[in-house]
Amino acid sequence: HIDERRHPHATLALKADMISSSSETADMTVASKISERQYLLEELQSIRQQRNHLRQNVLPTLHQHLDELNIRHITAQQTYQCELSILESTRTKRIWTEKEYHQACRWHALSDMFFIWHRGPFGTISGIRLG
Repeated sequence: HIDERRHPHATLALKADMISSSSETADMTVASKISERQYLLEELQSIRQQRNHLRQNVLPTLHQHLDELNIRHITAQQTYQCELSILESTRTKRIWTEKEYHQACRWHALSDMFFIWHRGPFGTISGIRLG
């Protein structure tokens, strides 16, 4: 540190050096800011070009694939619903058939052909007395 009272000219020279170095630093800062701004503008332009390329070339292809997948999905859903309907119909028929089977198991063919009963102490077949 220089004493200003003893060396006033040295102090002025030092202050002038500090001002010129701070001016140079400010100039460098401004220059670096301009350079950084230019770099960022170039990056922005590059990103915009990439975006336009995607919009023109990639997105139509993606939309086409999406439409194809939607059609396949709708077709699969319709097939599923049809198969489910067939399954429900078959299930309903099976249940009806099981009921008919259980009812048929209680039938007695001879009893249905020949009415077997009794009249007093005598047995009858179709109303004709035996014995």
